[in-house]
Amino acid sequence: MQAQRTICWKGHLTIREGARSARDFLEALSTGTEVTVDTSELRSVDVSHLQILVAAHNFARCLGKSLAVVAPPGGSLDMAMRSTGLSDPLDARLVHHDGAWAGIAFNGEREAA
Repeated sequence: MQAQRTICWKGHLTIREGARSARDFLEALSTGTEVTVDTSELRSVDVSHLQILVAAHNFARCLGKSLAVVAPPGGSLDMAMRSTGLSDPLDARLVHHDGAWAGIAFNGEREAA
């Protein structure tokens, strides 16, 4: 039985930590059917990690698995997505649920979220 896996993004994430983050996603998606990214302790994040997050989300969908993002509204991930345009309704947005951001939706997924 495959379990739920959690990846904790903490502190300041830059391109230097990108390879480690990508490996974390590969490991989590290979051993779990549900992966959660907890960003509650994230202080800053650069665009390389947003690219990794989008790629991991797409990879999870291809595998028939789920990837959820838990991030406080107005937090580092939310602000990074807004500043890069990922929160634009034509591209992608974080999904709000029970007082926290709980997922990421792209184009046609909005109706399902």
